[in-house]
Amino acid sequence: MKVLVNGEIVTLECRINGIDCSQDLHGNTSHKNQWNSDEECFEMSVEEYTWWKEYFVNKETDEERKYEIINEHGYEAWDTAFNDNFFANDMEDEHSAMLAVFELFKQ
Repeated sequence: MKVLVNGEIVTLECRINGIDCSQDLHGNTSHKNQWNSDEECFEMSVEEYTWWKEYFVNKETDEERKYEIINEHGYEAWDTAFNDNFFANDMEDEHSAMLAVFELFKQ
């Protein structure tokens, strides 16, 4: 998705299994940025853009690792570990929660 940051149009993208999920992830949150109708995109501060960029990178790598675990151990093992140990209540905690679940499969 394109966003306006400090007057410059930049691309912000999160691809999971080859599908761009950026707008879905951004749109399903309370992080509602100002819509710029002239540029037909959201406006973000540098801080917001940096947060979303880091979130998207973590989301992509977490999803890749998740599917590696599912392929190796099976969906049921992943589902059980995830449901018993995932503690994220909001997006800010999601990556650290996923890392905790990944640790279970290192043992």
